[in-house]
Amino acid sequence: MGKERDKLLWQRGDKPDPRSDAEAYREYMRLRAEAGNLPPHMQKLIAQAHRDTAADHAQETQTAMPAQADREKPESPAQSNEEKNVTPHDVLYRSSYKGWLVDQKFLQLTEEASTEVWTIIPLLTFSVQPGTEVFEGAHKAIQRGCKYKLFMPDTPEVHQNLAEYVRLHRPLPGQVEFILIPEEEYLFHTVVALYNPLSKDPMAIEYLPAEHLATWVRMDEDYTSRIVKTAQRLIKKYRNDSYVLTESILRHITDKD
Repeated sequence: MGKERDKLLWQRGDKPDPRSDAEAYREYMRLRAEAGNLPPHMQKLIAQAHRDTAADHAQETQTAMPAQADREKPESPAQSNEEKNVTPHDVLYRSSYKGWLVDQKFLQLTEEASTEVWTIIPLLTFSVQPGTEVFEGAHKAIQRGCKYKLFMPDTPEVHQNLAEYVRLHRPLPGQVEFILIPEEEYLFHTVVALYNPLSKDPMAIEYLPAEHLATWVRMDEDYTSRIVKTAQRLIKKYRNDSYVLTESILRHITDKD
């Protein structure tokens, strides 16, 4: 990430200087946002995070100066080893972006507390893996009566996938609705979950397709509103051709049992 940041700096005519991994990541994302190489909602979030970081730094500088003894105190071996073992996951979650980066535990708790969830997803994964946090959140929510709409491509693989989902969670009739979209018209390649989408305070969380990171991004109000409207258009267009339980899905469930 540091090399990518340095490349952007050289392109701008600036000279890079040594930074920690976390600082390099922040600088890299800020430069991408300034260059317009990120979606508008990501640019907005990163710009806000950069302003918040600058404000926090200014406040810390004004309100607290470490004692001279603490400044000169040598670093302990434990601290040094801890820093050496920092993972990419740690860099993200310790950075200034941690306010909108969330993990699967957050998803579990959010799902358990929701009354309705809409998920745009190419194929269910964690939701059909017992023992995972996402599975536990979905299972508890379904047993509590939470309603679901799943927006997925209409393929035999998805039919079998949904059969496994129904077999594992056993929702009531009509509790889960599958909005199946013709495969050639399905244009979503990541996962977006909408929690209480028709309420006054909906929440959108999107999966971040970053290598080696099980990371999700909590989106801002504007992006959430646009995704809810997109989902509503999909419902209006494809609902009549969709179903709660099709013969294909029921057949897979029967075969499993």
